[in-house]
Amino acid sequence: MARVCYRLLGWRQDIEDVVQDVFLVALRGLPDFRGDSRIETWLTRVAVNTCRSHLRRRALWLRVRAVLRCERQESAASPAEHDLARHERVGQVQRALRRLPARDREVLVLRYLEGLPVAELAAVLEVSHNAVEVRLSRARKRLKSELLGALDR
Repeated sequence: MARVCYRLLGWRQDIEDVVQDVFLVALRGLPDFRGDSRIETWLTRVAVNTCRSHLRRRALWLRVRAVLRCERQESAASPAEHDLARHERVGQVQRALRRLPARDREVLVLRYLEGLPVAELAAVLEVSHNAVEVRLSRARKRLKSELLGALDR
């Protein structure tokens, strides 16, 4: 749950508090769990909703500095330089994800970073399979736009 919350919220300071909130909400809501889905799916849904509430309550939006242009190194570059370039690209993607609206970030994190299948993602987000596909498509376009914009800065 900490990994899901971290990826959805994108910062470390409050993760332990949010994860604790997730489990408190889950514990309180356990009597209402109907068993229509796997417990993991239900708990992930609780985490997503708790993160949404946390974002609304705190109105915390990260301000990101300009992303340094990451130029690809020639094949003659040292392995350390390749690792540094890869680390910078990963950082660019993380920053671009944080700049996306929560709704887009959620669907991308759960699908590509957490590896949830679309059917389970639909259950977690309580939307139809088609709605997940549409959200994924739109979120990928927005992420691409963010990444291209970051390279232009």
